[in-house]
Amino acid sequence: MTDSEKIQILLKEYETLRAEMIQRFNHRFGFLTIIGGLGTFLLFKASELSIIQTLALVITVIFVILVWLWIGALIAACSRQVAELEKQINELAGEELLRWETIQIKRRPLHKVHRKK
Repeated sequence: MTDSEKIQILLKEYETLRAEMIQRFNHRFGFLTIIGGLGTFLLFKASELSIIQTLALVITVIFVILVWLWIGALIAACSRQVAELEKQINELAGEELLRWETIQIKRRPLHKVHRKK
């Protein structure tokens, strides 16, 4: 298999992971909207709710926040893989063609929160 063919295969995986990251970012913003709505509802209506209703709402908010964090961890994992693909593609090409994700990993606070152990 030639280097060009290997690059094409790696680029397909790169494109797939980038699309998955964008989709997960969109999901994350959706969850942020849910968190904001539930939090606002809880803040303004907590006094009118029974203790059971309030507890159920708090548990729901906590669950949504945990899912939001989990999606962030998945995005960070995709990002690390994309950076690795950039490195492989650049090595096969013999020059730095791709570098966006590699640079972003150093800058993005998401990676500080979801650091690979």
